[in-house]
Amino acid sequence: MLKNEGDNFAPENITLKRNGNDLEVMQEGDEKPSLTLKDYFEYGDDASPLLLGMAEDGQLYQYIPVSDVGYDAGYLITDSELVAAALGGETLGPGAPYFESDDSNSNLYPLLFGLLAAAGAIGAGVALHEHNTKGHHHHDPVDITPPVSKGIDSALDNTGAITGKLKSGDITDETHPQLSGSGEPGNTITIYDNGKKIGETNVDRNGNWRWTPDNRLADGDHTLTTTERDAAGNISKPSPGFDLTVDSTAPQTPPAPDAHDNVGDKQGPIHSGDVTDDSTPTLNGRGTPGDTVDVWDNGEKIGSATVDPDGNWTWTPDQPLADGDHSLSTTVTDPAGNVSEPSPGLDITVDTQPPATPDAPWPAITRAINRARSTAATAPRP
Repeated sequence: MLKNEGDNFAPENITLKRNGNDLEVMQEGDEKPSLTLKDYFEYGDDASPLLLGMAEDGQLYQYIPVSDVGYDAGYLITDSELVAAALGGETLGPGAPYFESDDSNSNLYPLLFGLLAAAGAIGAGVALHEHNTKGHHHHDPVDITPPVSKGIDSALDNTGAITGKLKSGDITDETHPQLSGSGEPGNTITIYDNGKKIGETNVDRNGNWRWTPDNRLADGDHTLTTTERDAAGNISKPSPGFDLTVDSTAPQTPPAPDAHDNVGDKQGPIHSGDVTDDSTPTLNGRGTPGDTVDVWDNGEKIGSATVDPDGNWTWTPDQPLADGDHSLSTTVTDPAGNVSEPSPGLDITVDTQPPATPDAPWPAITRAINRARSTAATAPRP
């Protein structure tokens, strides 16, 4: 069985070379062998076993030539021939028990052909093992039943304008969501993002686990899955996916809102700098369907509207705007919780008070009355 130096997993691809009766094993990209199996071909095809390795799913597989080289009873390679081989075929069962064993209880499988001294490991180092089916040693029961990974129960958004629990299929601006789930206490949970391993954590004694990625999740779609590994090294199948779309990009800054005067003798569009007698002017604009538009008056939020499927929004104040100067602006929040910069302000003056009644022109009236009296006094009597 081949294994990497740093862990129990095997390299996915290797190259085999026959050198006389010896079989040389080279790792992908190497020109020199990592392992030489002395006299591999000396005993004939029936006595030449195949190489095995444990893949990252925890299962054992044979190294199968990628060409049409025979391999049913050993590798049928001519002298000096190079043959590429890869892990494949049907699984031969969990590989962990082969590595969890030790010599003290005879659970360590002897080397193939009994040629421990002949198999020289170089560089990364590999080892070959074969189950001893002819011996009479006592073996403790080996757990070969893999657990079942329940996957991710929920994710938590802790940043931005919208926070809280996320469910599969949600959109979020959280690039470091806290993931959580359950499993068998003590088991190891491995987390994958679109099939790539991104982290590990352990199930606590209460059967729960939580994990937050150190590296941010990039903007885009993510299918998060888990596998669960027990103490015996058995690894579950991948869990169902938990789907998230990460969107951490804020909407574009909107333009100043439009406004319309709907009362009084003078109605119609209100432009920045205008005076209006409408204390509840209707504001409107364009945007991305589903986004939320918040309306601000002199920096204070006074209302919000949702952009409809046609890309339009409209809003009318529930409470009248007080007489005076107002700078009306908007911000846009997308479904992920990203907030735009404030729009330019629409500056208007609300004036709902009619002009005061003017004072009577008293001096002119007095002069008119005096002239009328003078005329009456000098007029001839009939």
